Amino acid sequence: MGIRILIPRPQRPTGGLRTGRVLWIAAGAAIWGLAYSVFGATGLVGVYRTEAEVERLEAEVAAARAINESLQLRVEALRSDPMEVEREAREKLGLVKEGDKVYLLPTLPSDDASSPADPHSPADEADSGPVRRP
Repeated sequence: MGIRILIPRPQRPTGGLRTGRVLWIAAGAAIWGLAYSVFGATGLVGVYRTEAEVERLEAEVAAARAINESLQLRVEALRSDPMEVEREAREKLGLVKEGDKVYLLPTLPSDDASSPADPHSPADEADSGPVRRP
């Protein structure tokens, strides 16, 4: 019998390196998923942005409905009242009734001297029907 010398063999890691990589990959994926769920298009920030947009659009729709309602009332008034039609023609279109006197007041000269006043304005003609005020 002889003497036996036992030399310890280096032990191979039993999955330690592999387990560490898997843990780092899993942690990175978890951090990425968390960041995406907070900052992504459908995340918390995106939801808050969308809610603000919905509130803004609802306010815009309410304002448009109010304007629409007032315009509907105005249309009804113009359909039912001839005096309202006449008032609208006088104010918005500048029309005058036959027999009305039109006074043209001089205006201050403007900086734009390239367009001289028309010497043959409709107010100079008598009985030419409805005329448009300048």
